[in-house]
Amino acid sequence: MKRIDEYSAKAQADLATCRTEEAKLRDEIVKDVHEVVERDNAAVLESLQPTVQQDYKSLKQSLKQAKEENEQLMKQLLTIRKECANMALQIKACDNKVAQLDVNLLGEALPAEAEELE
Repeated sequence: MKRIDEYSAKAQADLATCRTEEAKLRDEIVKDVHEVVERDNAAVLESLQPTVQQDYKSLKQSLKQAKEENEQLMKQLLTIRKECANMALQIKACDNKVAQLDVNLLGEALPAEAEELE
């Protein structure tokens, strides 16, 4: 019996030692994985950074050009709106003149027609 107890105690101690070593190994593995990921991320960033920077500059330039084009189009739109408003006023003035001419013509035509009827 004593031997069984000794083996059991030794097994318990060995199990505790294995668990401690397992935890240490897990911590080391996690640490190593993080180092590898950081190193690989740095390498990837170094290889991608010039491309990303170039794309950023290109996008920034495209946005600047689009903004300038938008400003030009807005100026043209304002000019067209002003021209349309002016044309609407001119058309209204012409309509008024035509209406006045109609009144004048009808006013002159009525006495002549009245004389013909007599």
